[in-house]
Amino acid sequence: MDNVYVIIANHNYSKYVGKAIKSALNQLHPVKVCVIDDGSTDNSVEVIGTSLKVDTSKEINERNGHFFIKQSPCVGASEARNIAMKHVWDKADYFLILDADDEAYPNKVQRMLEAFKNPGVAVVYADYHIENTVTGVTVPEFKKPFSAPLLERECVVHSQSLISKKALEEVLENGRVYDPELHKPRADAEGNAQHSGSVSEDYDLWLRMAERFMIWHIPEFLSLVRVTGENQSKAENITPEIYQSARTHMLNKARRRNE
Repeated sequence: MDNVYVIIANHNYSKYVGKAIKSALNQLHPVKVCVIDDGSTDNSVEVIGTSLKVDTSKEINERNGHFFIKQSPCVGASEARNIAMKHVWDKADYFLILDADDEAYPNKVQRMLEAFKNPGVAVVYADYHIENTVTGVTVPEFKKPFSAPLLERECVVHSQSLISKKALEEVLENGRVYDPELHKPRADAEGNAQHSGSVSEDYDLWLRMAERFMIWHIPEFLSLVRVTGENQSKAENITPEIYQSARTHMLNKARRRNE
């Protein structure tokens, strides 16, 4: 059986992270879950412990193949994901990245694994529903079918994708999946580190993957994505300076890869 690890990086999403974990544990295709709490200051750790039924008094703990990692201080979403993936790397065949405020529908992993029967496929993404937790309105989000030229113009691949570890091994940068320079933590008004606004760490990975492999789109709704007003990728968190810096960084990397 294909070993799938669901990676959940959490920072102050105690209201939703339990639902994210439950959605992973309820997958029709059995998965293992690795949750890393990245310097939360709310009661996230307590929620994670209850949801995974794991002792969170230790910095790293495991129960029935599911892992909890407590990261402090906050290192940001990119590096938190790197830490979690490295911890379970030798056990996994595929990784599903699940944001702590989102949910995966029960058939998600099962349907996505079927797409890997197509030669050369390394990443699979799908459509999803968007729930606005302020208005209570849920709307469908139809993703565009993949093409490399399209990806160069816009990030059409969803962050909640299923990724082949075998393919990832060929695009690692300094042993990392995600570029830690993207989605780094920033200080809040009290000087505490917290996740900053970013939409670029996934995009950077998809650009690297697309240079070598096929990315596959499933035109089905397989996830629920929440817009909470607290999301780290909300527009007001992504200043022009953050956007331009990330874009320049990614373009320079792509240029060096193609030299």
